[in-house]
Amino acid sequence: MYAARGATAAFRAALLGLLGLLVAASLASPAFAQDYPNKPIRIIVPFTAGGAADVLVRLIAQGLTQRWGQSVVVDNRAGANGVVGTEVVAHSAPDGYTLLMGSVGTHAINAGLYKNLPYDPVKDFAPIAIIGTTPNVFVIHSSLPARSVAEFIRYAKEHPDTITYATAGNGSSQHLSMVLFASMAGIKLVHVPYKGAAAAVPDLITGTVKTSMTGLTTAMPYVRTGQLRAIGVTTKERSAGLPDVPTIAEAGVPGYESVNWLGMFAPAGTPPQIVKKLNLAIVDITHINPAIKTRMAPDGFYFNRMTPEETGAYIDSESKKWKAIIDKIGLRAQ
Repeated sequence: MYAARGATAAFRAALLGLLGLLVAASLASPAFAQDYPNKPIRIIVPFTAGGAADVLVRLIAQGLTQRWGQSVVVDNRAGANGVVGTEVVAHSAPDGYTLLMGSVGTHAINAGLYKNLPYDPVKDFAPIAIIGTTPNVFVIHSSLPARSVAEFIRYAKEHPDTITYATAGNGSSQHLSMVLFASMAGIKLVHVPYKGAAAAVPDLITGTVKTSMTGLTTAMPYVRTGQLRAIGVTTKERSAGLPDVPTIAEAGVPGYESVNWLGMFAPAGTPPQIVKKLNLAIVDITHINPAIKTRMAPDGFYFNRMTPEETGAYIDSESKKWKAIIDKIGLRAQ
């Protein structure tokens, strides 16, 4: 009898102790967020260096370092359409010190593309912000006898299954942009996947592959020198970076649209106070820092002001949109 009472008392003491720890943790969370960051932050970019995501995240990392006085390190972990680096962050500690520069590929396309995706774009992440959107630009090598989207479609119909196009990999936004275009235009092209958009550039400028829908950041230097010819952009409206280049929709494929976006994410379970602090800092940096606007705006990058909640809702709508497209064309990752 006394043993039973002793056990009950011990259980109550243990329970009270656990409750005390939980209360202390909840009270400490705002203080923890206020103290954040007190050590270096790592931002994983799941793509190769040189692309829009890499350029943008390095500018943001510099701004965060100046703002908080803590080192912000960029870590490129490319592979499998962003799956490799994204999975690393999904399984990292939810403390705000390992972040992800995600994209339409990692958080909207991959869920419909891969049967066994090793992370859940919704459940495994705390959305911080959709930083901005950018179009892909339709570029062709100067050896192709086409100077417009309409001329390209006509030439492709006369030469089916002979024109090669480069992408950043199977299921990337560049890949789906071109697949959607080819489907709507009624043409057949040959896909040549690379390990990242920048990796495809040498073969594009030599004409080893003839065309691509790639980011403006990647294409612009070669468009300016005339090594590549820009014939269309993938958004509904023309890009500020290429104001004289028509949209694909107005140039011959009505209704066509494909938008690439970049966003910041933390592992699921990251304290909301830290997520909010990161959101406010990133939005602040991208809208106030003239260096970022100067570097990204001419390349067609439009900066957003999304809250974490708005970011989550946007990702949900984008996932549904791209899944419907992927299912319609029957595309699956190899």
